[in-house]
Amino acid sequence: MRRLLLALYVMALPATADVLQQFVAHDGIAGQFTQSILSPEGVALDQSSGDFKLLKPHFFWWHITAPDNHLMVAADNSLTQIDWDLEVTVERQLSDTERSPFYWLLAPRDALLESFTVEVSGAAVTLTPRDPSAYYQRVQVAQEGPDLWRITLLDQSGQSIDLTLSTLPEVALAPSDFLVPSVNF
Repeated sequence: MRRLLLALYVMALPATADVLQQFVAHDGIAGQFTQSILSPEGVALDQSSGDFKLLKPHFFWWHITAPDNHLMVAADNSLTQIDWDLEVTVERQLSDTERSPFYWLLAPRDALLESFTVEVSGAAVTLTPRDPSAYYQRVQVAQEGPDLWRITLLDQSGQSIDLTLSTLPEVALAPSDFLVPSVNF
């Protein structure tokens, strides 16, 4: 998350680059999230919360702890989804062409510029895919505090996902932090 913002801020706001540059050295972030899915009319369809971890280049952990118990873990080219409520585990391979919003949070600056137009407004950055058929039509990332970020994803149907990420400072993550837990179902 911070890498995405840093890359965008470093490109667009050289006066603040020194402050944000300190985050560039971090290869990963972790913390807590809240997520709301909103209809095109702004009606809340679903809300959840949990913990997350991101590590460059291909590691992702998204654990919904409320109201249900779900986990998504991406490690290299594999994605595992566990639903403890339904007692289901699904694992599949990810292709090199699949690009989730979380991939873009870990992407290098050149990949972002190649795939998105970038608009900076204050402490917010809006990414618009250059490919009009992209599933997410807009990704907005805003810093709301030193360790507080808001990401809003708008999909093709006008539905949005609003994420608030509260990050832990100075997290040292390793690939071993992304091991899929064993389940008994």
